[in-house]
Parts: sequence; structure tokens; C-alpha cells
Amino acid sequence: MEFASGLVFLFTVCLSMLPVVEVHGAMPFAMSTTFWGAGALSPVGAFFACLLGGTIVCFIAVLIFLPFRKILEKIKFCKKLFEHSDKAVLDWIQKRNVKKLARQSKKHKIKKQENVISTENAEQNTAQITFTNKENTPIKKKDNTLFFKGSIVFLFCLLPIPFSGVWSASALCSILKLKFWPSVIVLILANLANCIFFGLLCTLFEEFIDLFLVVMFLIMIFIGVYYFFSYFITKKLKIKQ
Repeated sequence: MEFASGLVFLFTVCLSMLPVVEVHGAMPFAMSTTFWGAGALSPVGAFFACLLGGTIVCFIAVLIFLPFRKILEKIKFCKKLFEHSDKAVLDWIQKRNVKKLARQSKKHKIKKQENVISTENAEQNTAQITFTNKENTPIKKKDNTLFFKGSIVFLFCLLPIPFSGVWSASALCSILKLKFWPSVIVLILANLANCIFFGLLCTLFEEFIDLFLVVMFLIMIFIGVYYFFSYFITKKLKIKQ
């Protein structure tokens, strides 16, 4: 039984590395007693198998998709699309920073009250209160671009749909111009969150695992048939032209 569970573990690691399948399909498949019988993995075993496979994919996918944007930028339409998306992201961050700086300036405007006794009027003991105005004090601006882009990738990877795994998220990292290590860190964290989510989901609804597998299988067949026919249709159109 231990040998069978070990094979299932290795198979789950490999399955979780496949595009479209990833954690969404590998986790319930590893825990399915209908398919594996006594060799089915426990929720903990399936969690670590999917976590290991997804972590390996994080490095591989980023290395594959890192030059993805440079290739697409050679296409005029894609280049304009990237320019508009970059401008939209930067404008949003700039507006957010302006609002944040405005709030900070109001807080610093009248922060301290100092009683300054003038030497000229020391005899009269007249207290003059001056307010320390820090409105003109330069406030260090933080670059939130990296955090904002990383949040987009993280949330996209968490979507429970077939095309929202590590592979597609790594392509999004390339489009958003994230560098290697920030991309890998965000993807590893998103994969970890996915493993926890689907692990809890499969544990709580263990009796519906087989139904979930059937749905995933039908989705994969639909995607495969769609791309198969679309490939031949576009090929025939090119031949006619």
C-alpha cells in the first residue's frame, strides 16, 4: 500500500505540473478512492504533492514566459495594447499616491504645537504659539507598482477556473513586466493558497470528488476539441487566401 501511495504521490506531482490541470484537477484526482482505491492519497499527502509540483512549475513557467512580452511587442497591435495597459496601471497608482500624500499632508500640517517665548517680549511673559507646518516637508514616495502588479497576478492565480493556474499567471507576469524573483515569489504564494483552498474543499466535500473530476474532465475535452477545430479552420482559411 505504501508503494502504491508513493506512485500516486509521484503521479500527482507530475499531474499538478501540467497546464490546465494543475492543482484544480490533480488534488481531487489524488484523493479519489474510486480511481486509486486504497492507494489514494490523504488530504495532507495530496497537498504536499500539489505544492511540490506547483513550486517546480513556478520556476519553469517564469523562465519560459519571461521573454514572452518581448516577442509579442514585435506585433504592432500587441505593442499598443501593452502601452495602454501600462499607462492605465501607472495612472491608477499615481492617483492612489496623490490621495495618500494628501491625507499625510493633512495629518502633518498641524501635528505639534510649540510654545515659543519671544526674547523681545520676555518681560511680558507673552506666550506665542506657532504651529509646525510640515506641508512643504518632502514625503518619501513609495513605489507601489510592484505590489499592485503582484496583487493582480496573485488574485488571478486564485480564480477557481481551469485557465487561472501558475502557467497562465506566469504569462501575466511577463505581460506586466515583473522580474524573475518577484514573479516566482508571487506564484509560489498563490500556489500555496490554491493548495490550501482546494485541500480544504476536497476534505469538506469528499463525497463529491468524483463529480468534480467528471466536470474537470469534460472541461478539458471541450477545450481540446475547441482548439483542435479552431486550428484546422484557421489553417483552411490560410490555404484559401
